[in-house]
Amino acid sequence: MEKPTQQTSEDRNPADLDNIFMDLFTPEFLANLPPEQIKTVVNNLKLVESSSGTLPPEWLALRNVLQNRGFLE
Repeated sequence: MEKPTQQTSEDRNPADLDNIFMDLFTPEFLANLPPEQIKTVVNNLKLVESSSGTLPPEWLALRNVLQNRGFLE
């Protein structure tokens, strides 16, 4: 019997991850979050960007969503 394999983020195409995050973080979902929570995520994203030479694909997808939704410039 074959073991199921778990797909890691490295196995995914960055464009696919962007699409998944865009579907998860809809404008309606983000509008229901407290502004402080979004600000915390933005601050954490900036910390990750400043402390790392390369961003993990999940953080890149999150940044793309926040840019697209108007939370980042």
